[in-house]
Amino acid sequence: MRCSAAVAAFVLAGLFATCAGAEDQPAQQPAVAAPFSNAGLGSQWVTLERYGKTLNRLVDADALICSTQGGTLEIALVPTRDTSHAHWSLRIPAGQCRCAPRPGLLLVQNSGGGEGDFAGTLKWTRAGKCPKSASAPPPSPPLTLTPGAAEKQTASCQPLAAPGGYYTASCQIAVPLLSIWTRICIDSGWVVLNDGASFANGAPFPQRFARLITDENLLQVNVAENELDNDLRWSFIANGCIDLFHVSKAWVVLHGDATYDTAKVKEIAYTVARLKPSIF
Repeated sequence: MRCSAAVAAFVLAGLFATCAGAEDQPAQQPAVAAPFSNAGLGSQWVTLERYGKTLNRLVDADALICSTQGGTLEIALVPTRDTSHAHWSLRIPAGQCRCAPRPGLLLVQNSGGGEGDFAGTLKWTRAGKCPKSASAPPPSPPLTLTPGAAEKQTASCQPLAAPGGYYTASCQIAVPLLSIWTRICIDSGWVVLNDGASFANGAPFPQRFARLITDENLLQVNVAENELDNDLRWSFIANGCIDLFHVSKAWVVLHGDATYDTAKVKEIAYTVARLKPSIF
């Protein structure tokens, strides 16, 4: 009996500590439309959501995706790790919106993988409540990257101990404790250099040199660029937002070379919002 009482007391103490920690986290915010783009990526794809560490989970809600800039967008909805085998099943003409019921993936690219900038918005609705089609909101003025009461954050960047690897630094995102649905947004100038530092060519850090991961084991993987260009676990990110479902940890990893030395990077700047999972 004494042993059982001690175990119960230990469990309760841990529970109270967890709850106390949760009180220090950002308040939940209502979900609004979020912007996305492929700014700085050329013909590369972007993903609008990640569900945990796996790539085979369906979001129990519908996604209304709008094309607000550029041409026709293609969307892949079926989970796949290798994006070169993605099934581009949904097409969204410029200025229009389409519904993706309970997607397992939201991978976006220009029609046919063509070059050119695109932008759009993503809004989640209850399953079965999403309109099949609609007109997109006007492209200007642009939606803010910090909808609602999102909090501005910075994450310091640390060297990655993977000699010869493509990625040389990692920056851990502050995912709110116990958050079911987290929205991360970045804007131009989000890679902050050390005071007085600059790159040899005077250019900002390239968007294509940054990826988002949700599995800490990937920090230990020594990979070459051609091994992960089509690997969804290393998700391209660009100016805009990405929604994380049931993700407790996330990192942005940075590629460094002779021109873009990541030792000069001090931190990354972003906004984070803990959204209410009321649509589920």
